[in-house]
Amino acid sequence: MAASTTSTVVKEPTFEVGDFGSPKETVNADMWIRLICELIFLEKGTYSDEPNAGVHISMYKFEELMSGMSELESEIRGQCAQYLADIPIGTLKLSAFYWEERNIHVIRILVGFVEGSVVTFRTIDITEGDQILTYIISKYDEK
Repeated sequence: MAASTTSTVVKEPTFEVGDFGSPKETVNADMWIRLICELIFLEKGTYSDEPNAGVHISMYKFEELMSGMSELESEIRGQCAQYLADIPIGTLKLSAFYWEERNIHVIRILVGFVEGSVVTFRTIDITEGDQILTYIISKYDEK
């Protein structure tokens, strides 16, 4: 639930504390990408009133994700359309590549958020280490 409803900037508190002891907040694209990550890693059946919510990506082996990227993209799109319909997603694309310097395979989820004439991009890079999926969020803006 959004913390601020009186301005055009939507804010969401996090579990982190800022420099002055106040709760940190994320806004717009930073908040939306966190919600998408939570939905991607959410285990189906977590919420009894919405048993199909969540992609539950951690139940797959990394190799299965790499070979079934079109199905994964379709699942993420469907979940976002159903459970995060108010997020202005303009682009959602999956790709895979080998990061030679780190000797790891990466699944990249590129999400573009459209706010008026501004498109804000965030990427979720999913990697595997010790059979545990982890992710990193990167951001860049395009006007």
